[in-house]
Amino acid sequence: MDHLLFDASFVYLNQSIHTKKELLTALGTQMEASRCATSGYTQALLEREKDHPTGIPFQPTGVAIPHSNEAFIVKSKISLVTLRRPIYYEQMGTTNVFIPVSIIFLLGIKNDHAARKTVLTLLEKIQDHHFLSTIRSFSSPYEASRYLNKHVQNL
Repeated sequence: MDHLLFDASFVYLNQSIHTKKELLTALGTQMEASRCATSGYTQALLEREKDHPTGIPFQPTGVAIPHSNEAFIVKSKISLVTLRRPIYYEQMGTTNVFIPVSIIFLLGIKNDHAARKTVLTLLEKIQDHHFLSTIRSFSSPYEASRYLNKHVQNL
């Protein structure tokens, strides 16, 4: 992997988004427009999330880690979104159990060992209350991406 997975242009802080569909459509469209994903990625993302929800209950806030089939990914990226007010997300491994989520990491990952290692580190980190509180405290996309590249991607 020869690039940063966390890029300030893929970080959206303190956003006002009202639904999961609105969120995933915006993130998927950005992945396609930036040529990190091929056409069809957004639709695949929406369909996968419907069949396999990714909301995870944590404190102080729920986290979602939506992703799609890696066949659509051209260049690995992870988007971060923090929300002003939580949206309701279906809890991973359930049907019709909804949890409030205000931190979202969109995983756009190719089959790349280093990228996958970063995802495993991220999954470990989001279980830490201090890590999630730190993510919520950022006011600058640059500051957030720098922190994530240092503490998750280990660069």
